[in-house]
Amino acid sequence: MSRQLSAEEIELWRAVTATVRPRDPRKLAAVRPQPEQKPAPKSEHRILVETSTKAKPMLRPLGSIDRRQQKELSKGRLQIDARIDLHGRRVADAHQAINEFLRRAQGEGARVVLIVTGKGSVRAGVGSAYSDGEVGILRRQAPQWLADPRLRHVVAAFGEAAPAHGGAGALYVRLRRR
Repeated sequence: MSRQLSAEEIELWRAVTATVRPRDPRKLAAVRPQPEQKPAPKSEHRILVETSTKAKPMLRPLGSIDRRQQKELSKGRLQIDARIDLHGRRVADAHQAINEFLRRAQGEGARVVLIVTGKGSVRAGVGSAYSDGEVGILRRQAPQWLADPRLRHVVAAFGEAAPAHGGAGALYVRLRRR
């Protein structure tokens, strides 16, 4: 046996369901027409629903290291202030090490750092004991970690390093000023 909803509960339910949007509009099987809604009387529940929506904070844009900057770095005209080598580290350890390294480097005033991830195993299907069974996992994960919104106040831009600094197995990272 189910109980009947009160008018206040029905109003609250309509207010909540009015704010729900489908995850992927292409997957909707059929769109049902919405019944004509009467203006809801102001109630305590309606006010709570309306005030709970907050604007998302603006994220700083994330740039990339262009060819000119890459050339200046490889020729030594632009200095690399700090380096970290992730060879032999597990994924979780490498992620934590990158976060700590970037924050520390920014605190010390570094502008450009080099993160060496390595290219991964050359032979397909053969990973090291430290790579959790995937080939080149750190090489694939590092750009995702650097693009994380939680690091947006630290990382200004990043891009693949020049061959002199490790090529596809390393990344230049330009840091924001504090």
